[in-house]
Amino acid sequence: MNPQRVLELQPHVGAGPVLFGMNPQAVISSLAATGLQPTGSRNAELIYFAENALQVEFIDGLASFIGLASTALFEVRLYGIDPFDTSAREVFQLIADHEPEPHGYDRAGYVFPTTILTLYEADQQYDRLKGKRAIWGQIGLGDKRYLEVSNRLEGNHR
Repeated sequence: MNPQRVLELQPHVGAGPVLFGMNPQAVISSLAATGLQPTGSRNAELIYFAENALQVEFIDGLASFIGLASTALFEVRLYGIDPFDTSAREVFQLIADHEPEPHGYDRAGYVFPTTILTLYEADQQYDRLKGKRAIWGQIGLGDKRYLEVSNRLEGNHR
């Protein structure tokens, strides 16, 4: 795997070369340097890359959320592990261990309010490596603006 295509998730910072606060052109340029090109977009609010396995959402024209799904086009690292080669429960607990308050596992999805890491739909269908474990369909991270919008939409955080 190309070392440039290892996207380290860093809460409150970004994923690999994509940093919160970047404008769309800066995001496209930074990912193009790794060989990842846009594969679609929705207005100026969302750009997809890597066959839609990577999405970057923008609030007021600046990157605010980065969502990643399992793909052979890049690797993901979170706290030293590949979250797409680790069971959903283990990933949940690893993130929960970095939060100041306890959290209860929810396989449908979860937003951790301190790290602003998000998990969506744990299921075996997402385990492209072994096909036997419940793996998260998407892992994302957001900035404070994303959390504020998410909280307003949900009415609260979990």
